Amino acid sequence: MWIRDSTNTATVSPISGENASIGENPFRFLMKRLIWNLEERSGIPLYKFLRKRRVQSAERCRQKIKEKREIFSFHGGKMSSILLKLFNVLNKNNSIITLRRKNYEFWLSNYHRLQSICGEILPLFPELKNGVCPLVFPVLVSEPCKFEDGCLQLGIETVPWPGRENLAPEVVNSAAGIQADYLAGHVWTLPVHQTVNIKILSKRITDIA
Repeated sequence: MWIRDSTNTATVSPISGENASIGENPFRFLMKRLIWNLEERSGIPLYKFLRKRRVQSAERCRQKIKEKREIFSFHGGKMSSILLKLFNVLNKNNSIITLRRKNYEFWLSNYHRLQSICGEILPLFPELKNGVCPLVFPVLVSEPCKFEDGCLQLGIETVPWPGRENLAPEVVNSAAGIQADYLAGHVWTLPVHQTVNIKILSKRITDIA
């Protein structure tokens, strides 16, 4: 049991009579005394050793927090060490890049099959350069509503890019505003991510062609 002395300046141990500093946790003070007693008997500087380990542990924690907060550095174009390690694990043998490129090539060879129910479609990038990992397969469509409805019928996820709502006022009000508005409404994307099931897509497209 611990009590506070009459001057309210320290916590006093009724057992040893030693004073703890103001506001110090009694349990922590007791552990200190235990370590000091062990030091006196063994001659080993345990307190100094444990304090050093604690400082090192705190520094490691701060470093980990710093790494977790640093996801991307857009100014330097660098990937955080944590994200880079995760990407390397998931992308073993370049599997993610290979799959995305394969899916992109699939759409290059088969996008025309969608035109019977989606309207006219024109790929914006008919060639995939070496080393590029595509995000999506962007296409210019003549009839956005028909394209979206057709993709929904086939169970193909598609979204406009970037979409009219994402255009900056400076772009809309500029001399090129009309063209920018047209492209924002007519550029759509087809999926190429690594979870796309090309076999199922191929069967659905073949059935309508």
